[in-house]
Amino acid sequence: WRCGGYEAAMHIAQFVNTLAVGGAEQLAVDLALELKARGHTLTAIALHERGALADELERAGIEVLALEKGRGLNWKTMSTFPRFLKSNRVEVLHSHNTHLHHLAVGAARMAGVRAVVNTVHGLVNVPETTKARVLYQTAAYATDRIVTVSRAVAEAMKAELALPDRLVQVVYNGVDPARFAALQRPWLKAEG
Repeated sequence: WRCGGYEAAMHIAQFVNTLAVGGAEQLAVDLALELKARGHTLTAIALHERGALADELERAGIEVLALEKGRGLNWKTMSTFPRFLKSNRVEVLHSHNTHLHHLAVGAARMAGVRAVVNTVHGLVNVPETTKARVLYQTAAYATDRIVTVSRAVAEAMKAELALPDRLVQVVYNGVDPARFAALQRPWLKAEG
């Protein structure tokens, strides 16, 4: 939280569908690790199961909560989520993609979370059905910022969901190239 040039440590929760290996999930993990390195308290919350990425977070000292939501409405999940946010004094809830964002907004508002952010990771995540659009649009107006990973996604979100410019911001994905430096590259072998 920035105030007059001073950045205070916050408790930030990353909310994803699952912590199985995937693009959005890896970005959420990378973001959690970087924010922890900057002094913030982090929690990763998976709507469904933990997945393979949970171990990496826990090794870094980041708490992981798997809500284990099954199909359909699950009252246990719906009560556990806001109770966890409130009891752990989460200040920022960052959800990833559109299909679970309404759950994030509902839980955050019940728990008194100060800010809710949603990242939309690609055009494939723009809601298509009427029900999905209405759920997302309703949640969007109770959201502090919607981040998209490209201009194309931002324009689609604004055009197809009638979201105002002030709500949607583009932040391009950052990838640390050092992660890939040690990979074998047979196509670069010297001839001779």
